[in-house]
Amino acid sequence: MDDAQFSAIQRKMTRDPKSATNLAFTALLGLSKIGPFLGQRPALLARVAQAWMGIFKWSVYLFSGRIESADKSDPRRRASIDVISACWCAVGQYDSIREAMVSTPATIEIATRCWLEEDDGPIPSHVDAPVGTCVLGNLLKHATSAQLDRVLKMTGGKADEIAKLAISRLRGALTMRPVNATRLVIYLDFINSLSRVGTHPLRYALLGANVICPFFDKLDPDDLEMVLGVLGDILPRYCVYRSVIQTMDEPMRKIDGGAQKERVMRSIAKDVWFKFFKLVRARVLVLWGADAHKGKHIICDNVKECQAIAWKEGDHKNMCKMKQRERMEGKSDPIPKRDIAFFHQLSMHDARTHLPRLRRRAAAEFSTVPRHRLVICIDYTVQPAVYSLRPLDTYNTGQTSGTANTEARNDALIEGVRENPQRYALIESKIACGRSPQCVLTLATGAFWEWMAEQDSRSDSADVDDDSDFEDKMNDARDVLKAFVLNMEGHLPPEHAIIVADLEAAHLKESDAEAYIRRIPNAENNECLTCLTRAKFNRNPRGFIAAARKGSETEIYFLAAHLSDILEYINPDDALDIFLLHIADDRIPTSLGDRHSRQADIALWSIMGLGSAVLCFSDKSPSLRRVIDAWPSILNWTEFFLRTRMSNIGNNNLYKRVALDQLGGCWHTLTSRPSILDTMRSSPTTLDVVMRCWIEDEETTSINGPLWSTTLAKLLGENVDPEHLDRIVKAARGRADLIATYVLSRLRIATSATPVNPRHITAFVHLIGSISCVQDSPLSDALLGGNAIWYVTKALLIISIMVNTKGTKACAEAMMMCFLYLSCSLEKTDGAAWVLQALEAGLLSAFVNCSQHFSKLSGDKEDIVDVKDVLSIIESIIPQYLVYRSIIEEADAAVTKINRGPQKERVMRSIAKDIWERFSALVEERATIVRQADAWTGPRIVCDYIKECQAIGWIGGHENACERIRQERMEGKPNQLSKSDNMFLHQIATCYARNNLPVLHEMAETDYSSTPRSHLVIRIDFTTQPVRFTLCPLAEYEVEPTPESIVVETQNETILAGVKENMGSFCGWIQVHWKRESLYQKPVEHTVKLAAPSATRMHFYAQSSTCVISDGICLTFMSAEEP
Repeated sequence: MDDAQFSAIQRKMTRDPKSATNLAFTALLGLSKIGPFLGQRPALLARVAQAWMGIFKWSVYLFSGRIESADKSDPRRRASIDVISACWCAVGQYDSIREAMVSTPATIEIATRCWLEEDDGPIPSHVDAPVGTCVLGNLLKHATSAQLDRVLKMTGGKADEIAKLAISRLRGALTMRPVNATRLVIYLDFINSLSRVGTHPLRYALLGANVICPFFDKLDPDDLEMVLGVLGDILPRYCVYRSVIQTMDEPMRKIDGGAQKERVMRSIAKDVWFKFFKLVRARVLVLWGADAHKGKHIICDNVKECQAIAWKEGDHKNMCKMKQRERMEGKSDPIPKRDIAFFHQLSMHDARTHLPRLRRRAAAEFSTVPRHRLVICIDYTVQPAVYSLRPLDTYNTGQTSGTANTEARNDALIEGVRENPQRYALIESKIACGRSPQCVLTLATGAFWEWMAEQDSRSDSADVDDDSDFEDKMNDARDVLKAFVLNMEGHLPPEHAIIVADLEAAHLKESDAEAYIRRIPNAENNECLTCLTRAKFNRNPRGFIAAARKGSETEIYFLAAHLSDILEYINPDDALDIFLLHIADDRIPTSLGDRHSRQADIALWSIMGLGSAVLCFSDKSPSLRRVIDAWPSILNWTEFFLRTRMSNIGNNNLYKRVALDQLGGCWHTLTSRPSILDTMRSSPTTLDVVMRCWIEDEETTSINGPLWSTTLAKLLGENVDPEHLDRIVKAARGRADLIATYVLSRLRIATSATPVNPRHITAFVHLIGSISCVQDSPLSDALLGGNAIWYVTKALLIISIMVNTKGTKACAEAMMMCFLYLSCSLEKTDGAAWVLQALEAGLLSAFVNCSQHFSKLSGDKEDIVDVKDVLSIIESIIPQYLVYRSIIEEADAAVTKINRGPQKERVMRSIAKDIWERFSALVEERATIVRQADAWTGPRIVCDYIKECQAIGWIGGHENACERIRQERMEGKPNQLSKSDNMFLHQIATCYARNNLPVLHEMAETDYSSTPRSHLVIRIDFTTQPVRFTLCPLAEYEVEPTPESIVVETQNETILAGVKENMGSFCGWIQVHWKRESLYQKPVEHTVKLAAPSATRMHFYAQSSTCVISDGICLTFMSAEEP
């Protein structure tokens, strides 16, 4: 049934509606019967696919006439539901037709109603199958979040009700005897369709209704093994981490003491649960015991508090150096220190618990080897843990995932035990750490083997249960689990807008014009005038339109305000004629005394109606050409209203408010059409007029929102011309700061409103981004100076909460707009200052709050911002600035708070998981360097040319540098870096250079084997991740030009000259600055000039290193360590 046939039947329906409707009803019934055979007849399937729109239109007609308006006891209603559902089910099983169905507006809504009423009402279904469930399940086969939202909308947003209904029908199918396999598969497939999107409320509602747990006993053996493996294998392997045990302790105690315990103990998972619960409780006891005996453990973690006896004899000093080097490099294992300490505590406890068995095994397998020459090995990567022994002489850790320093430290520890076997005992623990295990070595005293437990009979197999009986508890419902864990690939194109009128079409055709108009909500005029005007239009539409053409103000206003609602009775081109007629140039009053004249009011309503009329035409409609030709008139009338009703008039003036709202609505609509927008941009005075309207409009009081801000941003476009920005500033009397103050003030008011309107935030942030996209322009500088980044970040923080609570499209657009501005602006001018400002305003918290929505950013043209740009904020932008102490401290505080709170769980479930983990590790690494710098009580290894200059370096150019510093300070141009940040730059450069000496040795041997190492410059580039190291001969090295002050450049040049002059006999000029109390209790400054380094012991310790930071270059000297 194609469109032509449908039209013919529709004409026939006019003559004989009953027979035509019944004929269509019978045709749909016939299609439901031949559906299963269409797959065998491709040509017939293609015909049905072409006829889909006819099927849909008749379905809508039957739905409106026989379902919506009928009582539930009406047999025709039940029959119509069955026939529509059966027909859609039959044809919707084929991909070509299903895709057409999904792309048709209102199909999902109708299918949802059929599903809801599948078994509802006093009359049972005539179809022996849940066809309503089948139809909706087919339409949602590759469901997107938007499609599931449409299902949710049909039930008033009650996801719990949908979940309960779906599960109750599945439960009913399971209780039937005999079980109907077809019905069961349909229900399961439907639940699977509702669970497509992992973060959707429908999936959470199903999980919350226990959609999985009640069916464990119905699983196929392979599927059951996979589910129970979570508790039986995966989680137990990670029950060696203190943090994991602490996290699980409280929830498991709640389960054990609540109603949930009874549920799990009645299921097939009770044995696995009991075994897992017993393991966790045992580990909790170990944890409590470790806390009770804190500080008394017989372990050694190679920390600073080393035992004095073992310092020299056990080579403990070297091992501590390795540990310290590992910490300084920031390459230690990504495991918290408390977890590492617990590894040792747990291995000591378990080894002692199983010591009797280990003694028996040692006597049986290594009878000729002394016990103190054996290594106790515990493998926690399997359950239960496996205990074994290995000879110390041939022992090695094997392949693990530890860092190079960790492995070197383990090797040194093993060698130390081999040299002192009777004093120490070694325990190896293999723990799960991602894809490969990690080895943890614990050092105990030599008397460990002689320790006697009170109960030698304690068995180390207490945690072993027999899993052999699982086979008896499995049956043949294999597809249940697969339906929940299957991750469907592929995405459908975006959905079209839902046209609600399609569902109401039948009713509206039977209603007269007056009833239709009375349904339109009105907020423009008082009720009396509106009702009179409606009645007048209803009695004589043609006469009403003629009166509007002649200039009747009441009729023109009604057409302008309600055009979209009366298109059934008026041609849009006729309305456009009327509006264009009344805004002709020759109708503009020439006298200011006519500013409130009737003709001016008519022109204002006509301009308002012009905006409504434009929306009635497509982008390619010839009617838009007439609007383009009338653009000069629109511009002239707007300038007239600017002169007469806006300028020098208070914001509370009603005429001004109405004029701004109506003009803003028209201009906003015109900019939505590309062809008209191009014409508007080509006019030389357009920007001036819009800018003046924007200044005059207090947009926060407008009922229509920030229309002028949106219009101005659209006129500027994506690639803003600097000349356009100059024109904007000129329209604001040359005051860029005034523009910045206005837009930031409006954004601040929008973010503090109750409730917050996300569309307003989108408009203001869009405008801020548009007028600041040209770097170093007056507008860009004024916005940054006005703390634009602070305000936008605060707005993002508010939106990040709304996007999770409301989840509207407007919230998502505001979120993307804020991220777009921040990703583009954080590196402008003095980037460090703006990054710090964003962090202080809560950027990281906002990022984490929004992280679960990043997966919805596909990078298409429809998206405001690419997900790569959003992720780059913490992947590349902020990491570049984690060399400034102030930024590190602020980021560390925010990351610590997030990782300790519920926000971490949100980001760990998002696509930003890996990036966040890397960023957190980098922040922790840099924060560790800050803490080490604070703890260092020795000389500061920095070169900071201050007023108290050292006497030795004074003659060598230091005097000139200090003179320049004083000059810049007097001119108000000090270095933009704070003193603590400047000092820390040298500290972090020194730390990284020392920690990477092995790599630098290799580079020197490879690239500069003939150059003495004291003649090489170490260059560190912190602008990349990971940090990049290069070498350069000192004789060839030149400081690259950077946007630094002249003092910093002079300092760098002085340092470089001093090193080049003395590179043969000295390692360089080093300023070692610290304060010490003398005999007279007076602080004394010390300057040390180092002697020539030893050619065999100095290596790189005396080299000058260049630390490249985002906004400049600083030179750092490293002190020479004496042999």
